[in-house]
Amino acid sequence: MFNYIFGQLVRSNVAEQENEAIYRYGFEILTIKILYWISFLVIAAILGFLLETVMFLLLYSWIRIYAGGYHATSIIKCYATSLLTVIANCFICGLHMSYEVTIIENIIFTISVLYIILNSPVDNKNKVLEDVEKEKYKKYAITITVLYATFFLILTCYTDTIGNINIVVMNVVNAEALMMIFGKINNKNR
Repeated sequence: MFNYIFGQLVRSNVAEQENEAIYRYGFEILTIKILYWISFLVIAAILGFLLETVMFLLLYSWIRIYAGGYHATSIIKCYATSLLTVIANCFICGLHMSYEVTIIENIIFTISVLYIILNSPVDNKNKVLEDVEKEKYKKYAITITVLYATFFLILTCYTDTIGNINIVVMNVVNAEALMMIFGKINNKNR
């Protein structure tokens, strides 16, 4: 499939033959991401949390870009970590049929928000950030985290009509803080 698409790009003068390795890498990453998402959505649909998983993946992907954190050393480990995160989101949403967040969960959420604000971004060996990039990523991570925290507070007031959305936002922030902690630990062990 790649050879056909790349051949079309070369014939259309959109890509140059000498950049094939770059395009191939990008195509492989895109294919893997699509397969990840499809499998996550199928599992979420089976578990009955498709909407919550779509929202989780979208919100989590957005903050993850800027806040950073742990990155697995292989595709299999990455997939397993991501799958466990998605299943944890479904499980926690399933526990919250009343849609109410406990005091303990509010405390954990607040600690997670503060951790992200104070410690982002967390880079890794595959994506080492320059100081200018760190400043930029930190501003974005803080902005997104504050938006999520505000969104969470508003949604928590309207749980009767909105459902699990506040729980999904809580899960996103907590998962990202956890990945940042694992990323920092991983960086120290390197």
